[in-house]
Amino acid sequence: MRYSLEDIRGKRVAMVASTGGHLTQLTRLAGRLGVDPESPWVTFDTPQSRSLLRGREVHYVPYVRPRDYRGVARATRLLQPFMKEVDGAVSTGAGLALAVLPQIALRGKPAVYLESISRVQGPSLTGRILARVPRVGLYGQHSGWLTGPWRDGPSVLGQYRTRPVTAVSPRSIFVTLGTIRPYRFDRLIDTVLAYCRLHPEVDVLWQVGCTDRRDLPGRVVEQLTDAEFGEALGEHDLIVAHAGVGVAMNILDSGHVPLLMARRPDLREHVDAHQRQILEYLVQRGLAARVEDALGDGAQLEAVMGRRVDLLEG
Repeated sequence: MRYSLEDIRGKRVAMVASTGGHLTQLTRLAGRLGVDPESPWVTFDTPQSRSLLRGREVHYVPYVRPRDYRGVARATRLLQPFMKEVDGAVSTGAGLALAVLPQIALRGKPAVYLESISRVQGPSLTGRILARVPRVGLYGQHSGWLTGPWRDGPSVLGQYRTRPVTAVSPRSIFVTLGTIRPYRFDRLIDTVLAYCRLHPEVDVLWQVGCTDRRDLPGRVVEQLTDAEFGEALGEHDLIVAHAGVGVAMNILDSGHVPLLMARRPDLREHVDAHQRQILEYLVQRGLAARVEDALGDGAQLEAVMGRRVDLLEG
């Protein structure tokens, strides 16, 4: 018998998530899970986590790279005393979930895993591993692939719709590559840079993460705080990003239709092709456009600039 979301309701549980889209999803779902609002968090120490979790109890652990099993083991050892103090745990991944959920379940406490919204076609490697761990509750956000131990869980995307507005040419662009290490994303930068060379009048802000470059016009930063990121979304006409679910949600919340590019594992831009799944999901619903298509076609770019996004509550 696997644990369920009902088993963590009202309890002081560990809220576990790697930074980036995983942490964004868990912060958005936290209120809907019904756990003790004073529940402690476990994540990495970054500007994003410090902004999102300001005022909350947070236990920081060293960064765990994708498929970094030594990092998972290290985090498990560091968190042993902490895991004695909580009544359960819930996680949206990624590898950090492996450091906590199996140990919590072995202690006879409820452990629940919510698969990322970006996994449109099936579970991640973390999800597949946890499916082999007895009693860990498993939930997905896309009903199409849920079989066996997987149950239908709450979705972070909610209900977005677009509406027409008067299209204008972009005067400013915010480009964000995410912060996942050690994966560079020069392909996205080069695509935007080609557009900038044709439109030198456009102001550009680049959040490059670990993709250090010295050939970029405009302002270049490694990483913005959550507050600075929100300001950048409001101050720029066009938003370009990698197809990470966290950044996509933030852009949609700001009212923009994002231009997205999926990282490719064959080019060593990520560990797998899950970003392609969420990109296709959003493009098919008119909630995103491909960077290379929109920046290479004036009509497509005008179509993007001629739409705004609203979030319907409920």
